[in-house]
Amino acid sequence: MLPEMQQPGTPYLRPDRFAAWYALDYFRKTSWRQRWKWWLTGLAVGACFVWLVAVLLRGDEVVFASGPVTLAHSKEHVACRQCHTGWFRPAARLLFPEARSVHDADCLVCHQAQAPSPHHVAGAEDVACAVCHREHRGQSLLTQMPDGRCTVCHADLKRNDGRPTSCANVSSFVGDHPPFRDLQAGDSSRLRFNHEVHCDPSGVLTPAGTIQHLKCDFCHPATSGGCYLALPRYQTCQECHPITIPIPETLHKSLQDKNLTLLLQQPLPHDEPDKVRSELRRRLTRVLDEMPEIVRLWASDPPVSPFRATETLSSRQQPEAWLESQMRQAEYHLFVGGGGCRLCHVPVTDVTAEYVRGVLPRYAPTNLKAVWLPISTFSHAAGGHREQDCSACHPAAKSRQADDVLIPNLDSCRTCHRPGGTARYDCAECHRYHQAVERRGTCKASAIRQSDKGATPDVPSAQPSRAEARP
Repeated sequence: MLPEMQQPGTPYLRPDRFAAWYALDYFRKTSWRQRWKWWLTGLAVGACFVWLVAVLLRGDEVVFASGPVTLAHSKEHVACRQCHTGWFRPAARLLFPEARSVHDADCLVCHQAQAPSPHHVAGAEDVACAVCHREHRGQSLLTQMPDGRCTVCHADLKRNDGRPTSCANVSSFVGDHPPFRDLQAGDSSRLRFNHEVHCDPSGVLTPAGTIQHLKCDFCHPATSGGCYLALPRYQTCQECHPITIPIPETLHKSLQDKNLTLLLQQPLPHDEPDKVRSELRRRLTRVLDEMPEIVRLWASDPPVSPFRATETLSSRQQPEAWLESQMRQAEYHLFVGGGGCRLCHVPVTDVTAEYVRGVLPRYAPTNLKAVWLPISTFSHAAGGHREQDCSACHPAAKSRQADDVLIPNLDSCRTCHRPGGTARYDCAECHRYHQAVERRGTCKASAIRQSDKGATPDVPSAQPSRAEARP
């Protein structure tokens, strides 16, 4: 007990005066600290309310974002309300774990190219878009998925029936990714072509006698927005390799009409042999109709038709004989000689024997591949490929056969696509997930650019037309 509480006459010495010791209503009295606390709390709540109303009236939604949006959404100026169509969804996620801030219907409003069940595995569990594509993470692409989302299945593939799968287990690109399957199968094209000759640094000699230096894009122009390189077409080759026939000496001396001379010197169509024969006959028939005296001049010359029995003078004086003789000589040059169709195309049967029998030759389809590695996506126009020289990935300068596979292999890709390299090496860099079968062989940059518009990416033709595939 304090000394002052022991003085006589003080109420503290008597227990019945205990109520006098303390003020029983002390808890109802507030101090200046408590009053300031309540005032400051009220002002803070009021300021927040005023700020919230002002932001809503001004329409400034960026302040509510938990982080920056991806590049595609920012470039398209996608407003917050386009994805976040409901109220208090983040708060609902605290109470209901299955709740989503963004529903799939909100995504499909713009991404209509995706099907309602967009997974590439039939019967896969329906997973919400936002489960994999997490926005407000500061990523450049929403499609840049971690490898773990792929390797959770592909690192240990199993069939439902227990048999081994046709695909290899893959845990990473730089680790156990198998060699490209299409390259192992080889090239099934049927074409005769020598890259080494056409890529000669000293140039190639044209029919006009000039030297021309050929670059890769001369025969393989960019297509699909620069993503792919087109297949060679005869329209490019015809400048140096026109389909023409030599004019016989007798016919050359007799032709005084320049129009008829140009008619015979004009290149024939690059088409099926029967159509080439029809066009050749039409031109020679026109020459015969406009210059009937050419038969007499031809009859006085010795026969030179190859693989033809000796003709009599009377038979050679017939217009039909002249036409048949000129047709035989022209067809020998086109179909049997080395400078005609056989220069580029592979005959199916013995063209010499067929020529003797008067049968048109047959050539194998070129069967050129427009897209290699079709289960991946690629772009020559995107990323670091546009700065690369063609020879860095395609060793065409040393290729002498058209069936040489000049597509870069796995080791070539790993030169840049590796840890510490200059390019990404995750699964999503080369492989797409949604509609993987329908989008095989698509251009990566074109697919990304057009996916939000619901358009189908440009894909180069898988096989050249028949008129372009034959000389």
